[in-house]
Amino acid sequence: MQFAIGDIHGHDTKLFDLMGHCRAYAEARAARARFILLGDYVDRGPASASVIAFIAGRPADVEAISGNHEALLLEACEDSERLALWIANGGLQTMMSYGVNHPSELPREHLVALRRLPLFVDDGLRLFVHAGIDLRAPDARDPQTLLWTRAQPPDGMVLPRFLVHGHTPTRSGLPDLRPNRLNLDTGAGFGRALTAAGFDGDEPLPRCFIDSAGTVTPVPVRHSGQG
Repeated sequence: MQFAIGDIHGHDTKLFDLMGHCRAYAEARAARARFILLGDYVDRGPASASVIAFIAGRPADVEAISGNHEALLLEACEDSERLALWIANGGLQTMMSYGVNHPSELPREHLVALRRLPLFVDDGLRLFVHAGIDLRAPDARDPQTLLWTRAQPPDGMVLPRFLVHGHTPTRSGLPDLRPNRLNLDTGAGFGRALTAAGFDGDEPLPRCFIDSAGTVTPVPVRHSGQG
């Protein structure tokens, strides 16, 4: 089974607990768990250093894509204006977790790992990306859009892939499932649960949601808005 996990924001305990719950769910169904992490590993939470250490040394069954907070951290290493913006968006907590005074002082291997993160993963059924896509733009996969957009395709728009993203915390603190996309940012960076969506077989839509407290929510079968 494949599990996508939303914005982590420095909450290592939530991440590791959630991955354990996902592995147990898959093993109970005679399956192996694989993971795609949707970005925003740093800032706001207390343990960004631990999360990035995991990302840098992640096992083969874990894929990770970049979020806007990773991009901002890397820009802050060299640009004072971006540094101020990053600090205003939770960067101070990241530096505190490392015990440093500037992002350029982070371990070199961690900065290299962040620079190497891809912007999306396409598995043939789903497009996993941090923020979203804009099919009306000349380049639907423009890095700025993939990392930062808040605009999402209308529910009735047929997409070439089912879109799985985070970036914008849901108001409910629950996953926001639409016919053509899924928002998995359930606000872990603001004290709420971290959430995964479980995918299995040839159906683009998720089969279940699992949160960091171990709550499993089955998803009723429905038709996707995928072309």
